[in-house]
Amino acid sequence: MSRIMDNDIQYKLEEINSILGKRYKLEHPERERDWRTYEQEFSRRIRMAIKDLDPLVNQAVSTIHIYTWSRASTFPHLRAEGQAAPDQAACW
Repeated sequence: MSRIMDNDIQYKLEEINSILGKRYKLEHPERERDWRTYEQEFSRRIRMAIKDLDPLVNQAVSTIHIYTWSRASTFPHLRAEGQAAPDQAACW
């Protein structure tokens, strides 16, 4: 029993690819692209993606809270929803 080396595998894969590649090209000729249909389909997919993302963006934006802080404190005091704000003396 002999060892199979990486080069042996690579050679066999190239051999198989050359045989099947020619056969595939004969069975599947390259078609010309209809640019009008392509652009219509592309714009339809973009519109659908924006339509699907719009509620997610609105939901994400609605959860953003902006807290202001004075320049005297180094860090903003963020709090979880439903919790009271921490004291200035207790933080930092």
